Amino acid sequence: MTTSIIKSLKSGAKSWMPALLVTAALMLSGAPPAWANNDGRDSRDRDRGEHDDEIEIVRPDERYRGKTYGQWAAAWWQWALSIPEAQNPLLDTTGQSAGIGQSGPVWFLAGTFGNSVERTVTVPAGKSIFMPVHNWIFGAGVFDCDPTAPGVCDLPTLREKAAAAATGAEIVEAWIDGDKVRNIRSYRGISPEPFGVTFPEGAVFGIPAGTHSPHVADGYWLMLTPPDKGRHTIRVHVVNSAAGIDMNLIVHLNVVKPAEIVPPNEKYDGRSYAEWSAKWWEWFLEFPVNKPNEPHPSVDSPKFDVRDGQDFDVWFLAAPFGTNARSITVPDDKALFFPMANVEVSNLEGAPFFGATAAAQRAQAMFLADHIVDAYCTVDGVPVGPASAFRVLSPQFRFDAPTPWLNGPTGGRGRAVGDGYYVLVEPLSKGDHTIQFGGAFHFDAGEIPEFGPDAADFSFYMTYHVRVR
Repeated sequence: MTTSIIKSLKSGAKSWMPALLVTAALMLSGAPPAWANNDGRDSRDRDRGEHDDEIEIVRPDERYRGKTYGQWAAAWWQWALSIPEAQNPLLDTTGQSAGIGQSGPVWFLAGTFGNSVERTVTVPAGKSIFMPVHNWIFGAGVFDCDPTAPGVCDLPTLREKAAAAATGAEIVEAWIDGDKVRNIRSYRGISPEPFGVTFPEGAVFGIPAGTHSPHVADGYWLMLTPPDKGRHTIRVHVVNSAAGIDMNLIVHLNVVKPAEIVPPNEKYDGRSYAEWSAKWWEWFLEFPVNKPNEPHPSVDSPKFDVRDGQDFDVWFLAAPFGTNARSITVPDDKALFFPMANVEVSNLEGAPFFGATAAAQRAQAMFLADHIVDAYCTVDGVPVGPASAFRVLSPQFRFDAPTPWLNGPTGGRGRAVGDGYYVLVEPLSKGDHTIQFGGAFHFDAGEIPEFGPDAADFSFYMTYHVRVR
């Protein structure tokens, strides 16, 4: 990445990038440190009898879970650039997107594109952590050569540029739980082979969708062994004057017991998923809409209170359309039930949500739910899925809609059937957790006359920051 490109980034341009930079500064707070020590030895060489609860840094010359640092660097970039810009963890200012795309025993922590950020991230216990300190990528998909920029991709040239960018920083520092990592520049990872990256629709900086190759990665990284449960902090400070960077990234890491998801073919507290989905709809449709101090759960309001209307040992969650986040407190004996995406059809609504009989409601609900795309859920960063296994059709249920109600000015006794994708989480351990879910509806042009002649899309992306007491 050149200084002129950084200037384009700072001026707001999106069509830059003969190379992407991500610099990370992360701070794990609360537990003892993962560090290279005051005597210059790696943490694996310390007297472990005195420091049994330290997070260890994997030596840069070791393989970890079958990969070298350089191979993990390539995998990190493939993860980071596979996520659409709207949810990309690199652009996240709070930590709410940290769990997207995570899988396997190693958790990738995101850096930034050179800006300073402070995030709070929840990670399941037992996950190793791989994180960038100062890292670069050059190649075909990031505006260095064909197909995103004119010119043939010459690997020696790409490697030379990546090395110059990575090693050009004047200051590269990292602290883990307050202890400085010594010899940070020894933790350099260079991708051993050129690699491809699959970019999604809506990728960062307008990078065209598709799989592009080759790319090379270079930079400084840390692979951390699984931290103990509790709170930690990681911080990194990087100064690279040539790139116009002087940044700090702080990540408050919350390591928690992994959540337990009720399998969709099992009952919980005497009810099946289908029966809980009917109860969820009764709660949702009967919830008043004319009480300003008790807003409907589908409304984005600072007065939202998760306790309102909860009558079971299973609490219900919902989401407004769009991208939203909420912070809630939940007792440690309450399970959580919520839809990734869902729809219902009743005898009180107009088309396309009307059905006069149970059979008609069932058929129309299934038709509408067939148009759900990209349903997803993560709990503390762990994906729940596949989503298709969690699709549930409710039995027909009765509900008493208030006047006015969510779907009209006049309520009444109604009957309905719902269809969609749901998740039931057993009571979470005490502490802080993050639940993310969402999806979209897509209808082709003219497919639903009530939506007009054009294609129609409705989406939502919800983050719940859950404190369990």
